Amino acid sequence: MQPYQPMGPGQPGPYANPYANPYPQMPPSGPRTLGTLSIVFGAIVVAFSFFGVIGGGTGLSGMMLRGLPHSTGASAMKDYLDAIQLPQVIQALVFLVMSIWLIVLGVGQRRYRAWAGRQSVLWGVIGLIALVGVFVMHLLVIAPATERMMAEIAHQTGKSNPIGSMAGVFAILGIAFYVPYPIILIVAFRKPAIAAAMRT
Repeated sequence: MQPYQPMGPGQPGPYANPYANPYPQMPPSGPRTLGTLSIVFGAIVVAFSFFGVIGGGTGLSGMMLRGLPHSTGASAMKDYLDAIQLPQVIQALVFLVMSIWLIVLGVGQRRYRAWAGRQSVLWGVIGLIALVGVFVMHLLVIAPATERMMAEIAHQTGKSNPIGSMAGVFAILGIAFYVPYPIILIVAFRKPAIAAAMRT
């Protein structure tokens, strides 16, 4: 007969469950899903940003304007392309760097790496700041240049063009496409369950 052993810390009680689950709990699937989205979204933006850098900042708009007849506001188009070239190159470079970073984060998110969890929040904050900067640059430089070009063309042709007045609307719609994902990453990777899973 074995001597009585009082129950204490670390010792199972008389009603301990002998059928406890021996398998570890599965981590939340959110980081894996967001990691896939980060890789896909980052790759798409990298392609467009690389095209913008190679195109000298003017990109598709520059090629379209250069294809118009030279009699249709040629000087106004040249002034427009010169005005937007540097801001567009800066925007393309910022998007390119942020997108490459996002792809790297996507790999870490899918693998539940702790550094990816921390940097996902940081990427979201920096991304929102960068988008605000791009929007301000558009309002101060690109939109006025567009309006000047359209006004000059309207003066030469005698026909008004509503595109110039809608430049600000186009800027808002373009930035609105990028805003949700940084917010999603900030909110998702600050959740306790996901943050704990990324520390394993």
